[in-house]
Amino acid sequence: MYTVHYSITFSDSLANLINYWQDELGFKDKQIKQFIQLIRQIIKNISYYPYVYRDVTELYGLKTTTYRALIGKQYAFFYRIDSINKIILVGALFSQQQMKIDF
Repeated sequence: MYTVHYSITFSDSLANLINYWQDELGFKDKQIKQFIQLIRQIIKNISYYPYVYRDVTELYGLKTTTYRALIGKQYAFFYRIDSINKIILVGALFSQQQMKIDF
């Protein structure tokens, strides 16, 4: 099993998304909790099977091997694998329309 580390950009992007949903769209806590639970499940799966998602390194012209985990139809996050130390670094959460890559 791999240890998961969350980047600051992941924490910030998740907080911003939740604030937007609550303040601008009026989402209920139950809906937000379901989304967070889905993220937790995906990350738990990645910690056991880190290579399960698509390698998008060439697709986005990245220098470091990077994978993209999809969250439903609209959101995703990038992550990188340190196989020597068995660590996964989770990058920013984003809408697939944004495609911002930041670790």
